[in-house]
Amino acid sequence: MNNMNNNNSANEDANDYFGASGVSALSFGGGPVARGAMAQQAITDPMANMDMGQMGMAKQQQTMVHQQVFAAPLSSMSELSNAPNGLSQGKTPQIMVLPSVGQMDQMDFAEFAQKAPMHFVASKCVGTNGGGLQPTPAMYSELTSMVVDESPEDVLSKMTTLLNNFSHDIDFTIDAQNFEIHGTVFVKHFAVVFKISIWSESDSSDRTRFECRRQKGDTFGFSEFWEQIEEQLYTNFTNARGARSETEEEFGDDEDELSGLGGLPPLDYNLGGLPPLDMSLLDGADGGDEDEKSGGMTPKDLDNFVFDMAQWDSSVVYSIALLLDAFQAQGHLVQMVLNHAAFLKCILESALSHQDTALVRGALITLEKLCGTSAGADLLVSYDVLERVVPLLNHRCELIRKYTVRVLSALSSKCSESWKFNNARMAAFASYEVAQCRGKWTTNDFIKAEMFEAIESKLVYSVAAN
Repeated sequence: MNNMNNNNSANEDANDYFGASGVSALSFGGGPVARGAMAQQAITDPMANMDMGQMGMAKQQQTMVHQQVFAAPLSSMSELSNAPNGLSQGKTPQIMVLPSVGQMDQMDFAEFAQKAPMHFVASKCVGTNGGGLQPTPAMYSELTSMVVDESPEDVLSKMTTLLNNFSHDIDFTIDAQNFEIHGTVFVKHFAVVFKISIWSESDSSDRTRFECRRQKGDTFGFSEFWEQIEEQLYTNFTNARGARSETEEEFGDDEDELSGLGGLPPLDYNLGGLPPLDMSLLDGADGGDEDEKSGGMTPKDLDNFVFDMAQWDSSVVYSIALLLDAFQAQGHLVQMVLNHAAFLKCILESALSHQDTALVRGALITLEKLCGTSAGADLLVSYDVLERVVPLLNHRCELIRKYTVRVLSALSSKCSESWKFNNARMAAFASYEVAQCRGKWTTNDFIKAEMFEAIESKLVYSVAAN
């Protein structure tokens, strides 16, 4: 047993490759060995010197592992600190201090501004082949379009005549090259910007489709505008077919069948046993103002309009529409407006120079109403109304220029004093623009020749005075 143990110990000593005898000599170079130096081991592949035929032997050849140690001098470790990303000395982080909220409000961030969004709509774009008459696009409104058996040129001519006779509250331009009509119409004092596009429905016949589309403005106003012109379109165009005609064809027979049923018998309401209605209960508990009872315009409403204009509230468009309707029902409203200095100042200084065409139109109609008497016209002249109204003769909308002529005509007819301009060039500009309008417009019930004569007579004396 002891011999067996001795033999095992001898074998273990012979195979101790990781002892002192298995370690190769160390070379320290010219300096001391750095603490923590890593040892590099070289592992010899045991399969390199093995014969493939000996794989089946009971005792396999043992793997030889040779251990080597590499020592680096301390002088070479100092070079790591000088490297860009040294290990011994890290890179100092940079701290960025953001400005305060008050300072950022004054900074210019124009370089980060984004462009306005753009949406391409096929039926609104001019043809990609250089314009001109286009075929019917794939997308269009079936509710506000019609097909007629006429040429596109005839459709454009008839549509122009129809719009000219539609109302004096309409302004439009004709693009004959691209077969389009762009216009603005006022329905119940609300502006509607529309576009009429004319397309060729078929290349082999004179069959044309045209569409009326709302670009901007009041939605309900556009619906009423389309309903009014739709009736005339079915009358004036040949074999006109649209949404209304298709609806009548689809449900016409059902309506005839229902009409044969006759009317329902009247309901029998026996109110004989009820006491008479006390009408005093409808007047309200408190006395109040008569205008408030009847729902009329009050000075408080004018105050609210001035406040809304100062706040750029979009509800002023509805307020000016209510004011124009109230002029027809309340006779004393003119005097109430003339006594409201803040409202007059708001109309002259803010409403007339506003970008909303409906608001400018409403302000001009209000001024025309106030010029119904000499006292009203003289009061407006004392407020320098000419300095505010005359520049509108060069407004981009022709309808606004027409209303401006009407206001100047009312001022010239009722004003007892001579017109005085603070700027002589303003008087010369007024004379030039009035002459241009007179030579370009066709006189009718809305614009009469007598209006230009009255204005020019006042301008002659005002120009001489300056």
